[in-house]
Amino acid sequence: MEIVGHRNMDYLPIFADLKRRPCLVVGGNEIAWRKTRMLLKAGADVKVIAPELSAEFQHAIAENQIDYLGETFQPEDLDGSFWLSPPRSGRRSMP
Repeated sequence: MEIVGHRNMDYLPIFADLKRRPCLVVGGNEIAWRKTRMLLKAGADVKVIAPELSAEFQHAIAENQIDYLGETFQPEDLDGSFWLSPPRSGRRSMP
């Protein structure tokens, strides 16, 4: 939809207080880790779902910095989540 007098935006800047808010990350690759790192810096309670996890994710899970929910996304995994970071790849990872 074109709004007269306004330029279309490619991104919507959003500012949110994520301290102690449950945030779900789907994916365990380097892109997902960068998003996770930003969420952790913001104080979010991060949970991750991924069939494979990078070394950074494995370390963060071992240090109890994030929670690992398993390999496969289920719709009920969203229950209680304030923020969702979906996977970013060509493969379909969510139903």
